[in-house]
Amino acid sequence: MIAQARVADGDSQGARDYLSPERMSELRRKYPISKDNFQIYNLIAAFLFDVGEVGRAYELVKGIDEVVPDSKVATLKLADESWETDRAAGGDY
Repeated sequence: MIAQARVADGDSQGARDYLSPERMSELRRKYPISKDNFQIYNLIAAFLFDVGEVGRAYELVKGIDEVVPDSKVATLKLADESWETDRAAGGDY
């Protein structure tokens, strides 16, 4: 993934720019979250969490959880982040 390569090169800002809100909207429009691609979105969400884009990552993980509720990775990540950002919602997980 391009964002991972940029982070590996020490360019976190470049990775953030690459995964801008506009780019993510375009990706989700072209490639809606599905059971076939949710793992890619999990990776993107993990990256966004790691670089401090918690709100954006949280929304992405909620989208994954809606489509693939049996995804343990998404559910656990959502629970972890809910605890940090929205403790009321975290109780659901």
